[in-house]
Amino acid sequence: MPYRLVDEFIWVDWNDIDKQQDETAADKYNRIVGWAGKARGKNPGVFDELTSWLMDDSEWTEEKLAENEQILVQGVLARFQEQNARLRLYLKELEPSGVVNAPVFKALDDFDRELSGVHLDARLSQEVTRMFTDFTAMRERNVRQQVAGGKTGQTGTDSVDIFGYINHLKNCDTKYIGACLCPIR
Repeated sequence: MPYRLVDEFIWVDWNDIDKQQDETAADKYNRIVGWAGKARGKNPGVFDELTSWLMDDSEWTEEKLAENEQILVQGVLARFQEQNARLRLYLKELEPSGVVNAPVFKALDDFDRELSGVHLDARLSQEVTRMFTDFTAMRERNVRQQVAGGKTGQTGTDSVDIFGYINHLKNCDTKYIGACLCPIR
C-alpha cells in the first residue's frame, strides 16, 4: 500500500509533453494548465493519505523503516523536486512568449525550499531536520506527527489541529498549481 501513494499523485506526464514539440507556446502551456487542474483535484487527498500512513504506528516498525525512507524521501520528496526542476525549465522556455503566469516561479522556489528541508516554520524545524539527518527518528510517533500534521481534505490547512511538514508541502503544491491555473493579467 505505501508505494501506491507515490503513484496516486498527479505528476506531469513528460512523455506527453515531449511529444508536442510542434505546438504553439500557448498550446504547450495549456497542457500544463490541464495537468494542474487534474492535480488540484487529486493531490490534496493524496497528501492526506500520506498523513494517515505516517501516523499508522504499524507501518513504522524497524523492519519497514528502510522501505519507508525510500517511499517518503525518494518516492515523494525527490519526485516532487525532479518535477519542479523540469517544470521550471519548461516554463522558462515558454516565458518569453508571455503565456506563463510569473508567480509560478516564486511558488516553485518556495516548494523547493520546503522539499529540501529549509523551513519557514521554526516549530517544525527540529523534527523535520531529524527526519532528514537520521531517518530512524521516524520510529518516534511525535516526530512523525510533526512531519505529518493533520488531514485537511480539499479545504486546505486553515482548519487543521496539528500543522506539519506534509501540510507545508500540500500548501506549496496548491500554490504552484494555482499559479499555473491563474490567467495572465
